[in-house]
Amino acid sequence: GQARNRIGRLHADGSTDTIFNPGANNVVRALAVQADGKVVVGGAFTTLGGQARNRIGRLHAAGSLDTPFNPGANHFVTALAVQADGKVVVGGFFTTLGGQPRNRIGRLSSPTAALQDLQVDTSGKIVTWRRGGSSPEVRRVILEQSLNGVTWIGIGAATRVAGGWQRTSVSLPTGLLVYVRARGFASSGYFTGSESVYESVRAVFLPTDVTTSVSGFAVSAEAGSVVSGSVSYRNVGVATAQGVGYELTLPAGLSGVTVGCNNGVTASYGSGTGVVTFSGTPGVLSSGGGFSCTVSYIAPSGGQVSVASRVRTTTYQGRNQAPDSARVTTVIRPTVRINDVSQAEGNSGTTAFTFTVTLSGAAVTAVTVNYATANGTATTPADYTATSGTLTFSTGQTSKTVTVNVAGNTVVEPNEKFAVNLSGATGATIVDSQGAGNILNDDGPVLRITDVSQAEGNAGATAFTFTVTLSPASTGTVTVNYATANGSALAGSDYTAASGTLAFIAGQISKTVTINVAGDTVVEPNETFVVNLLSGATGATIFDSQGVGTILNDDRPVLRITDVSQAEGNAGTTAFIFTVTLSPASTGTVTVNYATANGTATTPADYTATSGTLTFSTGQTSKTVTVNVASNTVVEPNETFAVNLSGATGATIFDNQGVGTILNDDGPVACFTYTNNTGSQFINLDARCSTGGVVRYEWDFSFEPGNPDLIRTTPLATWEYGFGASGTITLRVVTATSLGASTSLPFP
Repeated sequence: GQARNRIGRLHADGSTDTIFNPGANNVVRALAVQADGKVVVGGAFTTLGGQARNRIGRLHAAGSLDTPFNPGANHFVTALAVQADGKVVVGGFFTTLGGQPRNRIGRLSSPTAALQDLQVDTSGKIVTWRRGGSSPEVRRVILEQSLNGVTWIGIGAATRVAGGWQRTSVSLPTGLLVYVRARGFASSGYFTGSESVYESVRAVFLPTDVTTSVSGFAVSAEAGSVVSGSVSYRNVGVATAQGVGYELTLPAGLSGVTVGCNNGVTASYGSGTGVVTFSGTPGVLSSGGGFSCTVSYIAPSGGQVSVASRVRTTTYQGRNQAPDSARVTTVIRPTVRINDVSQAEGNSGTTAFTFTVTLSGAAVTAVTVNYATANGTATTPADYTATSGTLTFSTGQTSKTVTVNVAGNTVVEPNEKFAVNLSGATGATIVDSQGAGNILNDDGPVLRITDVSQAEGNAGATAFTFTVTLSPASTGTVTVNYATANGSALAGSDYTAASGTLAFIAGQISKTVTINVAGDTVVEPNETFVVNLLSGATGATIFDSQGVGTILNDDRPVLRITDVSQAEGNAGTTAFIFTVTLSPASTGTVTVNYATANGTATTPADYTATSGTLTFSTGQTSKTVTVNVASNTVVEPNETFAVNLSGATGATIFDNQGVGTILNDDGPVACFTYTNNTGSQFINLDARCSTGGVVRYEWDFSFEPGNPDLIRTTPLATWEYGFGASGTITLRVVTATSLGASTSLPFP
């Protein structure tokens, strides 16, 4: 529907390419497209793209004239073909071509290089034929393979991609020399309608592949934790490998290293060298053959641990190959702690309290940790200057200090405390988060009295013994008067009033005051009275003047909480309901606080933390606490958390902790221990720690023939072995619905 003089171009949908409009002043009879998109044009024209061209010319991909290309012919050009090297074969009625005598046929050189490259990727699955420059454009490509270069088998058609043609999901034989051929087809004549064929051939050898891999080891781990993973050696090719050797190394001097292998292979770690020595490894490895090992170790104090494996062979189908290797490095996060500091405050100015923050080992990457002071009995700014900040340990550093300035004075006072707290560590794990600063009084002795809390008893009198201390000891005599006073407990009916004077001679630091409390069988609240140190002490200063005596009612009802054990479920949450009972019922109100606490189960991943207060009205004997446990489908051991009771009023807590056991219902977990009877040939096996509905226990001993060697329906078993036996004990647990799980331990 648009004007075009003898030549034009359509889009794939049939619409006119409005950009491509070179125009010719006479018939166009032949076209040849190069791989770079340029178009060679032949015909009866003398003008092409608005410029003089005698019967032959070339256009850029956008339609503009390629001005350097101007050979010319003295008569019609009716056929064009681009060779693989970019040269153009021309046919027609001419007798002169490019200014040279040529009767009806000739060939033109191209200043632009022809680019053709046939490649097969290392997997043998992707074949790519790259074409560019003045190479002839082809309209379809087929791929073929041959083992002798004579007889060819079709692979399939290739698809056009940027810069050429490609076919994926190709399957070529491994361990053999294979020829791969790409054949491209292009129209070659105006009159005949025939095709020209362009081809490239490449010889490919895909060797059999014995590989090793290291997997499962954590990218980083905390110092002192157990790190584990697996190492495998496998022939993933189709041909048998000969003379296969295996290597595995870890750093020397690691602790707790275990290496357990399958398929009859045993291994031992040499602490002095870090080399793992294998026994029973196959020297000839057929297709699909190999073995794997589980490796574990205790993470050192810092640095990094590399587990490196290597496999070597002498032949792959008679061809020498480079060895394969694998390595995984785990960065060990060191632990960080802070020390305590105790020293005198001084009489004036400030005294520097220097805390040392240390790493368990040198860090591989920078470690940071925040610090901040916090009040105890010492407060800021009166006793010390608050400080906070961030410590940064560069690579290799293991120690930093935090300095807190403590105010000196001449006030007689007790020893006081403040803290330096660590938080927000990166690159390390905090194992001691608080450094205690103990400010020692150096200004004179002080007196203090303790509190006493105990049951009254059911008859007679119970002695409540209060301790009065002097710190530090005096070089002279110190005296202080004391006297009891009522609280909710009354002198005469609940306790016997007392008063007097305590005398500390030189060097003495402790005296006692005994108050007799009357025992009874009356259910009543706890009651208190006090022992006061009276003003007017000689030779010392009273710092704590009052000792509180708490008479605990031992005649009241008791509280206890049940344990709960049930499956977690697979989705949502499961309610674990703990029952708190009061026995006997009280004639008054009873309250008790409750709060969850982590065990092996942690919040919020495994359960939702909760806390609160239960109130028993008169006559009530039972209350419940509900904890929502997160359901999942992860196979894991049973886990526990706790619900703790505290702060009861009107009753005594008899059982203060309810244990919640989250039973794994997502699949079995294999677990066992064993003991070797000294002087005998018997192993005692105990798999009672296995979970998940186990119905059968299958035991395999690498040092004994057979697999499995022992099958039991109960978790306890005994096995007799030959003297000198060593290797690996493997347990597989089987459920009613699955083959279950397995685990291994070295023996002995």
